[in-house]
Amino acid sequence: MRDVDCAAVEEARERLEAATQAELDRLEVPRGDPRAFSIQVIVTSQEAAEYWSTLQDALGPGEPELRADAETVVAYWEPLDADLEEIEIPDGTEAAITEATERYVEISEQHPDEDVVEAQERLSAGLEDACSDSAG
Repeated sequence: MRDVDCAAVEEARERLEAATQAELDRLEVPRGDPRAFSIQVIVTSQEAAEYWSTLQDALGPGEPELRADAETVVAYWEPLDADLEEIEIPDGTEAAITEATERYVEISEQHPDEDVVEAQERLSAGLEDACSDSAG
């Protein structure tokens, strides 16, 4: 049995999905609309520090490799949090979404993600594995 609080992992995923859906609904952009992807990227990035921190907290001491990846990921997202929170999408128009996306790219380019993508992938896969084992 893995040392992971899978209920906390699922709750974090549900909160992230709910935040994305709430913004799509507010902007009146259907999920299948091409604009939805940009909105999803911005919202999930704005929620990333809290999301990854929650996942880190869901890991027990019996998961040292996943904990190391979580530390890398949280250390990347926490300093970005304030800058990302400043991004606002006033409405669902293409122009507003493009402007917000350009601001997101500016912020992202100031913070290269070197090892973060790989750490996020390992962490996500490890949590998926641990939580699918506990469900089955």
